[in-house]
Amino acid sequence: MTTPYKGGNARESLFWFVMILIGLAGQIVTIYLLHPYQERLQAWILLFAVLPLLIMIIIAAILSGRMRLRRLDEIAIALKEYGLETVADPPESIRNYVVPHLEGMQRVYDLRNGVGGIQWMAYNPQLLVFEHQHVTGSGKHTVTHTYTIIAFAKPDQVTNWLVAIRPRLGETRLSNRQFGEDVILGDDEFDDKWVVYGAADTAHRFLDLSVRPTLLSSPKGERWYVDNGWIVVGYPAEFRAKNLVQFFEHARSVVGA
Repeated sequence: MTTPYKGGNARESLFWFVMILIGLAGQIVTIYLLHPYQERLQAWILLFAVLPLLIMIIIAAILSGRMRLRRLDEIAIALKEYGLETVADPPESIRNYVVPHLEGMQRVYDLRNGVGGIQWMAYNPQLLVFEHQHVTGSGKHTVTHTYTIIAFAKPDQVTNWLVAIRPRLGETRLSNRQFGEDVILGDDEFDDKWVVYGAADTAHRFLDLSVRPTLLSSPKGERWYVDNGWIVVGYPAEFRAKNLVQFFEHARSVVGA
């Protein structure tokens, strides 16, 4: 079954891979050309050998920053069609708009550094979209974790809490420890692909027969959270504008917005 959207920013990852590859190739060529002068240059040959890679990393960082700004500009244009105002690198005053809604989301989506991790956000009174990042590890061994969140204000539809997860490898056991006993809906195909936690009445009402076919096409990693007047979906990736719109339309088809 074809997934309704794809996350990730493969273009930027490929760009970095190519730039590092060029830098390493430059190192090899430099060492080869300077080999006849090894005795004269001595330790200086190491400095000259490092320069090509260092230069390519600096160039890649500058161009990557420009690519990020272009991506955010494209996202802002795309979301404006839905009546959303997008703010890149939002100041604290705007980040705090998320604070009242963050407590539950922080637990479900592992948003460890709270509003400090918000990279950009788009909002209106009924809708909130943002990208969140946090880094784990230290030194050379760090991992950046990214989640894109879409939250719909539905105070008249939300009663008890619910978490629904299309688990990736190993996530089911971790989720069972985090959220407790799962809810079985009695739909073999859906129960096989999704794990659901929380109030059974909310699960049967929100995950009714009309939305299950749409959710069966969701990619692994998608998570839904229902509570506190909000219906929230998150996916662990950053998006380019085109794929973000596909993710957004997928979410709207489930929520009925």
